[in-house]
Amino acid sequence: MFSRYLLLGFLVSTTLSVTGWSARAAEITIKGSDTMVILNQKWAQEYMKKHPDVNIQVTGGGSGTGIAALRNNTTDIAAASRLIKPKEIQDFLVNSGIKPIQYKTCLDGVAVFVNSSNPLTEISLPTLGKIFRGEITNWKQVGGSDQPIVLYSRESNSGTYAFFKEEVLQEKDFSPRAQTLAGTAALIDAISKDTKGIGYGGIGYSHGVKALKLRRTESDVATAPSQENVEGGIYPLSRSLNFYLNPRSTDPEIEKFVKWVRSAEGQKIVASVGYYPLPGILPKPVAKAAPAPESKPAPVAEEKPAVTVAPAPTATGEMAAYAAPTAPAPVAPQPVAEVKVEAPAPVAAPTATASVTPATTSTTEALNALTGPVDPNAKQPVISTSLLNQFRTMIADREKSVMFREEAVAKREESIARRELTVAEREASLAAREEKLAQVTQANGIVNK
Repeated sequence: MFSRYLLLGFLVSTTLSVTGWSARAAEITIKGSDTMVILNQKWAQEYMKKHPDVNIQVTGGGSGTGIAALRNNTTDIAAASRLIKPKEIQDFLVNSGIKPIQYKTCLDGVAVFVNSSNPLTEISLPTLGKIFRGEITNWKQVGGSDQPIVLYSRESNSGTYAFFKEEVLQEKDFSPRAQTLAGTAALIDAISKDTKGIGYGGIGYSHGVKALKLRRTESDVATAPSQENVEGGIYPLSRSLNFYLNPRSTDPEIEKFVKWVRSAEGQKIVASVGYYPLPGILPKPVAKAAPAPESKPAPVAEEKPAVTVAPAPTATGEMAAYAAPTAPAPVAPQPVAEVKVEAPAPVAAPTATASVTPATTSTTEALNALTGPVDPNAKQPVISTSLLNQFRTMIADREKSVMFREEAVAKREESIARRELTVAEREASLAAREEKLAQVTQANGIVNK
């Protein structure tokens, strides 16, 4: 009898154990970038609401810490606000013979923050580098008030620190006067309370401080870290925020989570936190066109055929980007110009009372056509010279912006080419080492025999 109860207890215990194992939630760990901590937490919370059988743990520590944890198999996902370094790839190859897989999760612009009361609105990267290297120490040297500059920086294992050092300081050392803070949140808090402070961090943290516009060189046009400028690479400190995964991972839940992060649902959370979604996933908001002013029909002269004058050309293409935000001023209805038409004539030649503007090949030519002499008797709507000059200035600025964008893309491609060459050289070196190791191993085998 006792043996029967013992057997029954064993079966019940085994059943509960197996049932408990199958019902246990899947575990996913994310470690790394402090810039991405808040975003990763938001992703984890929303995903776990929809998938209660999955448990996601998020910790920071810096991009370098996350990548090292992935290499040592102590995390499933490494969050990094910078690209993985060639040395880190080499460590992966030596350690396990594989390279981690990169997934872009969203876009970011590293912003330069100052106190809200600081009168400065823009700065160039060369000047910024001098400030953080300690070569410029007073705000009056850059157009500010006469007071010392207080530098706030990130820890050396931060991806944002590495990115800023490479892009702004040209890999030179930070000033020893720079105060190192753990996390962008702490940096923002310090600058919001210090009128002399300056620091840097992800655009998602720009609350209670001022983000300066940046110029790549002293002569460039300053650009803000807006979504459009970051997507187009116009903003000098544009970057992606990334996940790195072990390609040998066999947990399907990790792949499902990353796929969800990059979906429209996951990218909506990106926008809510303050970063920029991956291009082409979420529809961009369309600016609503201003309603056209109501107008009464123009009076028509009695018993005379009228020639309808073509309307002034509207802003299209690049010009529309500038014209869209503001509604045009209402124009009073004008009477239609009258011209007598000869019955046998195939086409009536334009007269002084009905000036028809010929088709133009560009917006600039169309604007120039509008500046010609206007007959006051024709009662044509007159566009002010100042407004035309504004449009011309907008076109010139946009052309400069396009030129700067092309230069930025060219520089980025050149940088990528250099990095790929470095990786190829390191891979060749690693292959040579492996070949030498194989030869040594083979020689040792012969000696043992």
